[in-house]
Parts: sequence; C-alpha cells; structure tokens
Amino acid sequence: MPPMAVARTLNDPIHGLIELNTLLFKFIDTPEFQRLRDLKQLGGMYYVFPGASHNRFEHCIGVAYLAGCWMRHLYKHSPVFRAYYAEVGEDKYERQVFLVELAGLCHDIGHGPFSHTFEDVFIEDESKWSHEIVSTQLVARINSGLKGEARLSDEELYLVQNMITGVKPDNAILHKYPRFLFQIVANKDTGIDVDKLDYLQRDCYSASLPMGFDAKRIIQFSTILRVDGHELHIAFHEKDAYNVFQMFHTRFSLHKQIYSHKAVKAVELMLGDIMKAADVTFGISKDLLNLDRYIMLSDSIIREIERSPATPPEAQALIQRIHRRDFYKLCGSAQVEKTNVADVKTLVASLKKHMESLKLPALVVKAKYDFGMPTNPLTKVRFFAYDQDGREVTASGVDRPDHKQEALIRVYTKDASRRDEVLAAFEKWRENREGETKPVQTPRKRTPLEPKPEVDREVGGGMNLQDEFNKAN
Repeated sequence: MPPMAVARTLNDPIHGLIELNTLLFKFIDTPEFQRLRDLKQLGGMYYVFPGASHNRFEHCIGVAYLAGCWMRHLYKHSPVFRAYYAEVGEDKYERQVFLVELAGLCHDIGHGPFSHTFEDVFIEDESKWSHEIVSTQLVARINSGLKGEARLSDEELYLVQNMITGVKPDNAILHKYPRFLFQIVANKDTGIDVDKLDYLQRDCYSASLPMGFDAKRIIQFSTILRVDGHELHIAFHEKDAYNVFQMFHTRFSLHKQIYSHKAVKAVELMLGDIMKAADVTFGISKDLLNLDRYIMLSDSIIREIERSPATPPEAQALIQRIHRRDFYKLCGSAQVEKTNVADVKTLVASLKKHMESLKLPALVVKAKYDFGMPTNPLTKVRFFAYDQDGREVTASGVDRPDHKQEALIRVYTKDASRRDEVLAAFEKWRENREGETKPVQTPRKRTPLEPKPEVDREVGGGMNLQDEFNKAN
C-alpha cells in the first residue's frame, strides 16, 4: 500500500483522534472555510434542542476524514480497486485520495446562514440558487490563490467540483475516472456516502438520540464491483444488509423526530421572515451574487440585524419574539396520501391560495420524511458475497424493505389570537380534499389550571404504557 501523505492530527468528538493530509489545511485556513465556524449545522434547531450547537466546520472535517478512510479501506481490501490503480499508475492513488478528501472537506462550504434553513425559508426556489453550486465556486476561488502541491490543475478542480455535486458528466474529461469516485462524498446513485455517515452520527450525538446503525461497518464491509463489464461501483457485503437498511431508517427517524419538529419549523419560518424583512436594508439577496460579500454572510446576520438602527420594525419585533420564545403557532397538520413531489406541491399551493383568499395570517409548509430520494434507493444498492473460490461476486436474493416515506402539510399562524380562525379555514380546506389528505392531531399544551388526565398505571392486558403516557401529555 502506498505511504500515506504527511498528516496533522485533530481530536474530533465523533471520530476521536483523526489524521488529515497537511495539504487540506491550505483550504481550511482560509476565510471561505473558517466562515463555517459560524454556520449551525442544524439551523434553527439550536433554538429548540440546546445540544444542537455544532457547526458546518467540524462536519466538513469529519466528512474529509471519512472520505480518506474509505479510499484506504478499498485499497487494502478490494482486489478490483487495487487492479484499477495498478492499471492507471500507483502514483495516481494518493493524489486521488487527496482529491476525494478535498471534495468531502469543501462539499458544504457554500451553505448560507443557518444551513438548509436558508434555502428552505429565504431562497425557497432551489432551482435559482444552490449551496452545492456555491461550494464548487468557492473551491475554485480558494484554489486560484494557492501555489505548489496544494494547487489543483484545471482537470483536478473539475473532478473535485463534480464529486461535490455527485454527478459524473458524460464527457471526455471525466470519462476516464471510475464511478466509485463520485459515490464517496455525494452518492446520487444510492445515497450511501460519507456526508450521510458523518451527519447522522454527529446529529444523533448532539441531540442525544441513539444511533440506529454502525457507521464503521458500512465502510468496513464495502468493496468495489465491476458492473456490466466496465463500471466500478461500491458494493456492500450481504451480511451487512440490515445495517445498511438501518442507516436509511435512522435518516427517516431524524427527519421525523427533530429536523421537522413543529417548533423547529416555526423558528425557521421566523428566521426567514426576519431576513426577508431586512433584505432591503442589508442586501442579503445581492450578497448571493457576490462571493466577496457572500463569504461574510453567516448566522451572525441575525445579530447584525438586531443591532442596527436601520432595521425595519417588523424584523426587530420578530427577533424579540424569538428571544421570548413566542414562536409562530402550529394550527393544523394533514398527512398527504400520495407523497410524490408533484402532488405535495399542488396541495401546498392550493392551501396557500385558500388562506390568502381569506386574508388570514397563515404560513403553509410541507414536511417530508423518506430515505433521501424520490424512489427507493435500496433497490440500487449493490451487495456482494464470496463464491466458492473466494472471489467477490454480486449477491442475489437480498431482501430489501419498501421505501418508507411520509409527507405532511402544516399551517402556522403568525398571530396566536387568530389561531382558531386559521384552524377552521384549514379544516374546511381539508374536508374539500378528502381522499388526498387525512387529519393529524395537533398537540397542544395544557393551561396551568387545566387538570392532567388520569392515567391507569396498572400493567396488564397488553397495555402500552408509552402510548398511555403520550396520550396524557
């Protein structure tokens, strides 16, 4: 195995002591990357879950580390992987390890304030702006100022940019590179990548939730298979199939339990309204088109808005409401029977139009929980087994669970005094959409004087005490 490049050691709360190629620090020690220290990984969740305080900075370092680990594991354990580098030249291996690590390091460098929240509540239309595209632009920007071994050639830069987006273009430049290079950082084929392996662990740790799978096994039980005679794809041992399935289920659970928590979404809507109200004064929209300005845009924008005497009263009032935990109120929820994107968008647009026609202070949002893709990614995951000669071959007969997905439509109100009006309008709309949606009970808090319902504490008769506790609370 070729010797590892000179490395520096860091202590990470998730992965412990880790080593990173010293060349990566040419990218880390820049204003573009250091900005990630001031971008919360989970956006508005920090206002609801006190432990969710981690930033994009440590996540990106963790992804770079795992990317290098995966490449080195494949070199050590995959005959097809070693054969590929024996063919193209061993000197290419360590350089490509660095390039994959770099793609992992910079994959989220383009995020806006409060990470995904920014795209959800400020941009709204991701076809017009994407943090992934900005990430590719910022990698090029950093690279233009570098010299020596750390500086990427034009072809290397193009390769890194496409590994960040997870798309292998069908052109002469990247045609010679194997498919697996585009499956490590952002895997658009199956969704199993080091980005997911890091954030699932990091988010569970910060939110004090149990991990439902073993991330190390995902890497340790992987190899490279030659598919259709030429394409080299990452595959996983058939005995680790359940662990792979649990990874997707963990993602589903996190989206349902914390990422889409009703209070989290309320805060995120308020953060979006603050930035929109202050946009004319602070020029946030214009900063998106100017990288010099954009790299100074971070979560601190809320403090800047609060501190400025030029801030519109509407934005200032919303900031004070967040401080007092006076969030927008959830009025009602409906589960969508058909969860495809087109149907959900149609229903959201219909409910928005209904609320606007009644001139109600309502906000309509969707919450979707799935395995990360419109269709079941498990159908595309490749598994391998050993034949009688000890060779790695494609495994058949691995049972794959159905695609688990749910979609909710929620309506919030900015004015708590009109909550009943909004709820009544929502229920009227839902009745007209019978068959397309079904009701979801909206939890409400008891008033201080409201008695707590009696709970039968006796165990027996198959009673589920957890269900009884949930009903009582």
